[in-house]
Amino acid sequence: MCRADDIESFRKQWGSRPVAVVGAGVSGLAAARLLLALGAVVRIVDDRLDLQTVVPSGVDFQPLVKESLVDVGLVVLSPGVPRTHPALVEADHEGRLVGEVELASWFIDVPLIGVTGTNGKSTTTALLGHIFQRADRRVFIGGNFGTPLSELALGELRSKAPTVDFAVVELSSYQLESVERLRLWVAVWLNIEPDHLDRYPGFEAYVAAKAQIFQCVAPDGLVVASGMDPVIAHHAEQAAARVRWFRVGEEEAEKDGTMVSIRDAAARRGDEVYLIRGAGLLGEHNYENAAAAIEVGRFVGISSNLLQKALDDYSPLEHRLKLVHVANDVRWFDDSKATNIAAAVRAVKAMDRPTILILGGRDKGGSWTPLVEATGGRVSRVLVIGEASSIIVQAFGSSQSVETAGTLEQAVRRAFELAQPGYAVLLAPACSAFDQFANYVERGDVFIRLARAAGCSQ
Repeated sequence: MCRADDIESFRKQWGSRPVAVVGAGVSGLAAARLLLALGAVVRIVDDRLDLQTVVPSGVDFQPLVKESLVDVGLVVLSPGVPRTHPALVEADHEGRLVGEVELASWFIDVPLIGVTGTNGKSTTTALLGHIFQRADRRVFIGGNFGTPLSELALGELRSKAPTVDFAVVELSSYQLESVERLRLWVAVWLNIEPDHLDRYPGFEAYVAAKAQIFQCVAPDGLVVASGMDPVIAHHAEQAAARVRWFRVGEEEAEKDGTMVSIRDAAARRGDEVYLIRGAGLLGEHNYENAAAAIEVGRFVGISSNLLQKALDDYSPLEHRLKLVHVANDVRWFDDSKATNIAAAVRAVKAMDRPTILILGGRDKGGSWTPLVEATGGRVSRVLVIGEASSIIVQAFGSSQSVETAGTLEQAVRRAFELAQPGYAVLLAPACSAFDQFANYVERGDVFIRLARAAGCSQ
């Protein structure tokens, strides 16, 4: 339920001038609908002029140029648009610039649980949502994936009572760049590895954006942080809230928190043991995701019995290290969401049989050395597709058997020829999909269709 004084304060501050929403994607359109409900004069600005047909009725559409922004009071930035966009810099408007998540949070009065990390944040967000649902708690699941937070704010605005008990929100670095007053009850930071270096000037800038999540936690809230990463630990120790640590290892954690044993895939916390089994949470990296989710569940008061049941029957999200086809004892895994090198390394390490790896797309910057090293002894052939082909082939050199396949269709056809019984075929591109596909979802869907048509029925 949205407080009336929040609405009145917004109208007094921003009601006299247009509010500009930069970006007509899913989150931008959700922000526009929320602003309309608040009575604002709304303008959407975007470079993609063909998108003016999707804007809500009553919303003005203008190109993303300086002139479209100089007369506005508030700018709401979609995560896909960098703050350094020339139009934003040149406009130098007198108002404020905030992100869609920041705007939405002003009108939400339920506990917010934020999840970030280079990898695993969607899985952890979805797992937490599943845990809450298992415990009969009403929960919103969304943010950077799924439903924009503005949709929850709009629902709260129209309701006379809270519509959910908790909101679990995935937060990307792009979203965390543009927060001001966002208040989280719980903040989870899973890991940090080089990514998005095509947007940030360096790794330090990327870390600084991620670190905003711990600054958003209320003093009476909770920080859940990786006890294995000194960068995350440094920022966690500066947070105002109490900290709970999680780690993966075969010895008890030195810091208070969850430890996941790789040997038996059991998460231990005190006298409690949580088994991580089945196909829902494949790979060591998912032990970390589960450990973080367990800490949040315990903080909220969910019993160990319900936590274990939720771990047991969790189904993985689409395009995240999911077994999608089996034929002639060849297992086909779709991890199209592995859009950076670190994610691809995690996927490769999760394979327990000889693997044919499909890599490539649009390069995002960063060293390929960790992936080259991870494939040694695990991957029998690397098939390379897309714009980054020459970069990847050069990185692997003579250390692996590498072929340039060109397209995903050609790579799947070649993988089918090479795969022997007992093999795995893994799509973990380590690149964005934007060279040949609209996004990682389309790339994954195409892979699944091609794999299932490759020669044998399920």
